Parts: sequence; structure tokens; C-alpha cells
Amino acid sequence: LSIGIVTAIAAPASIKVDFEGNGGHAGAVLMPS
Repeated sequence: LSIGIVTAIAAPASIKVDFEGNGGHAGAVLMPS
């Protein structure tokens, strides 16, 4: 849940596409990136 919120603030457009593609995996990748 925390990861989703952090990524949403950083890139709401990217997180939306990532969630549709990978789901939670993309969110974890965006953190270190």
C-alpha cells in the first residue's frame, strides 16, 4: 500500500500504466529507479 502511494505521487500516469501491465511488480521497480 505504501509503495503504491509513493509511486502514485511520483508518477500517477506511469503507475496507472504499470499497474495495468505488471501490477505491483512495476511499482517496486519504480522505487529504485
